[in-house]
Amino acid sequence: MLSLLCSAEDGTVEVAVTGSEGFVGTAGILGGDLSPHQVIAQVPGEATKIKAGALKAEFQRNAVVQKIVLRYVSALIAQVSQTALCNRVHTVEQRLARWLLVSQDRIEAKELPLKHEFLAKMLAVNRSTLSLAAATLRNAGLIHYTRAKITVLNREGLEQVSCCCYKIAREHFRHILGNGRARGR
Repeated sequence: MLSLLCSAEDGTVEVAVTGSEGFVGTAGILGGDLSPHQVIAQVPGEATKIKAGALKAEFQRNAVVQKIVLRYVSALIAQVSQTALCNRVHTVEQRLARWLLVSQDRIEAKELPLKHEFLAKMLAVNRSTLSLAAATLRNAGLIHYTRAKITVLNREGLEQVSCCCYKIAREHFRHILGNGRARGR
């Protein structure tokens, strides 16, 4: 699972995540030389690397590849937009629930190997605020956490706590990408 981060002098925030349903480096395919995002691996796993020039050439040559890439870019733009809205208008508990659901969709596991400090950075909150939000979800029986691992105990409950942004982005992925991953269970 990869995070796309956007940074400024006064902080960094995650704007999207991708897993096996997508890729990073969309700017290179669409004609840009420089990506506006920093990319970091959140969870260890396997990834395939392809030279940007080779993918760009195939994109320009092959209408099927072009269609797939553009559909993914559309879904990614929807995710970035929904994340921006979510970070502005929803509570930390709602945002944390959304983030855990999105992450679980990408790695398809109940256990997420994540530290509070990292998660606070992804949600653009301080660590103590994140700890309070995580405690709220833990006390509701939705998650269990230790220092470096969060376990989803009640996915349906997390979906109820999460804001509408999770469902909106998930449905957009379903509509655009079809029956691939990254859309919840």
